Amino acid sequence: MDVKDVANIAKDSQLPETSQRAVMDFPLPEYLPAHDKHSSVCYYVPSAHPPLCGNVKNYVSPEMVYVSSSDGEIYDKRMKQLAKHSNPIEGILHESKQT
Repeated sequence: MDVKDVANIAKDSQLPETSQRAVMDFPLPEYLPAHDKHSSVCYYVPSAHPPLCGNVKNYVSPEMVYVSSSDGEIYDKRMKQLAKHSNPIEGILHESKQT
C-alpha cells in the first residue's frame, strides 16, 4: 500500500492522520523475524461514538499455514496426509504439528 492508496481510503473513511501514518509504517511480514511474523491491520469504526481506531497484529496459526500452502506438490502431499484421517479437521490439527 502506498501513500496514494492510504490517502484515498482516508478521504472516503475520514481515517485520522495519525492512523494514516501508522498504516504506512506497518512492516511487511516477509521482513519480520520468524518469531514475530505477523500482518498488521488498522481497525477503524467511524460510526461508533466515539469512533474506534486501533492497530492489530494478526499472527497466523500453524494450522492455517498448513491448509493455505497452495503449490501443486504441497497440495498433493497434503491430500495424501489428510486421507489417512477420518475427520479432516482432526487431520489438519494432527498433521500441522508434524511439519
